[in-house]
Amino acid sequence: MVATLRLIENPALVSCHSELTDTDILWCDLLQDERFSQEIRKLSQYVVDYRANLKNHLDHKLAEPHLFLLCSREKVRFNIFKRPRYNFLTKKTTFHFLVGKEERKVSAAVKLGDHFFENTPHPKVLLEPKFVTLLTSKNEDITLSVHDFLFGTGIDVEVESKVVATGSSPSPYWEGAQSLVSALSHEASKHMSSDTDLLVYLGGFDCNVLAIKGDREVEPESLGMPNGEGAKTLALMLARAYSIYFLGESENKPALRSAYGNLLRYMRNRNLVRITLTHFYEFDSEYLHLGSDSREYALNHEFVITLEDGVMHIDGEPFQPSFT
Repeated sequence: MVATLRLIENPALVSCHSELTDTDILWCDLLQDERFSQEIRKLSQYVVDYRANLKNHLDHKLAEPHLFLLCSREKVRFNIFKRPRYNFLTKKTTFHFLVGKEERKVSAAVKLGDHFFENTPHPKVLLEPKFVTLLTSKNEDITLSVHDFLFGTGIDVEVESKVVATGSSPSPYWEGAQSLVSALSHEASKHMSSDTDLLVYLGGFDCNVLAIKGDREVEPESLGMPNGEGAKTLALMLARAYSIYFLGESENKPALRSAYGNLLRYMRNRNLVRITLTHFYEFDSEYLHLGSDSREYALNHEFVITLEDGVMHIDGEPFQPSFT
């Protein structure tokens, strides 16, 4: 996934190229301690260990500047009443899923050897509604959530990923939280529903700033922008830009107004008149087609935020959130 941020001041050009790397897609529902503890007696030790490793991994990731998108999807569960079936001729295993509130039945065949164990095409499968554990005789056992499994194998169950919120880590709004994971979990809980699953798309990024005035390169300080703009501030501004783009017609008006006001102030304080963002993935997957009520679902998104006579525009159209 690559995001490009270019900041332009007339008559000088200030550009910041930000490449998002190491994108993780994690199931937010698994972060809820209370929800998980209610189910723990029904879960295998494989799942308990999986979740502990997940929280430890996420805690380390959140400690570094990252941008994240929270995406809501129709819930998907393994159909544990229909066991996976292995075909010795095709070397494919058929899995069965229940999709959405109405539990639509979907089946798909996949070669597990192509994705997990090259030399073990037919591992033992331990199914739970939200998890699958693949067991081999070589101590290479692996536990996956249903979303890990679907994304990893490329199975398409015709479900869209709707962006419902954006943010950055470590967030200035998380001060005083017990941990970064608990802070993200608390923020995600505002968007959780019993009928949907909530995923967090978490990406790190690299950033290089270049300033051109006239026909020569100058230090960004001379343009009112500190050299080496803080990664945390950049992540926060990227998150606000994505909020404005994806949530333009959202019912979450307080979040949209906050993103709009802060980004507008940021641009005015630095005399910035143009921000261009390009967000794309290098491979295709159902999980990577993001959209919202305001934006079509697509693998790639590119948009421009400009400031013209003090008025913010998105792709040339004036934008100001409703204050009522």
